[in-house]
Amino acid sequence: MYKFKSFNAPAKIMAWLISSVVMLAIWDTVLSVFLIIFSDLTYQDITNSVPFWIMNFFMFAGFLTTVGTWLWED
Repeated sequence: MYKFKSFNAPAKIMAWLISSVVMLAIWDTVLSVFLIIFSDLTYQDITNSVPFWIMNFFMFAGFLTTVGTWLWED
């Protein structure tokens, strides 16, 4: 089986960043839809709020760490 360890560094970095962004986009969409359904907030209210961006910052850092351990584990 072809493993990530045999990829070169640029491919790993691209996979690391793109995978993290995709994971964050999926999570943001699910959370936003949940909040729209169960509250009176609009999509703009949710995505433009400061707590949402703070949460995104920490979640993106966590996703980078998680995906990084998948790609660079020994």
